[in-house]
Amino acid sequence: YSTNLPITPFIYLTQTASNKYGSEEKDKNVFLRIKDGAYDAYIDQFSKQIKSLNRPVYLRFAHEADNPSYPWSQTGFNTAEEFKDAWKYVHDYFNRNNVINVIWVWNPWHPEAIDDYFPGSNYVDWIGCRKSIRWYYSD
Repeated sequence: YSTNLPITPFIYLTQTASNKYGSEEKDKNVFLRIKDGAYDAYIDQFSKQIKSLNRPVYLRFAHEADNPSYPWSQTGFNTAEEFKDAWKYVHDYFNRNNVINVIWVWNPWHPEAIDDYFPGSNYVDWIGCRKSIRWYYSD
């Protein structure tokens, strides 16, 4: 492994950490739990790992929060306001701990979600777009 490679990591920060809640409960209301500090130990460890890379890192937190396929969407009893609050909480956590090598990437699942889910230009560096490719086969 060489730290001189011209690579910028692109990392997803999604709900993978263990917390004090049981497995049946951990997928529900995740954004409220983030804001209440339930994931602080994980965020702290993760932010230190990102900082130690000493290079820019693209970070996509809870991507496509409006996509009902993900537990951090409405399916997991989360709201757009809670998503924005959690995004800002994590962003501010990184800033308070001087983790300044992060490039914050936000992307909705559908364009209709932009107004409801966008956390604000002070919290987003890049905006991503989703493009589905459908393959059609014929015999």
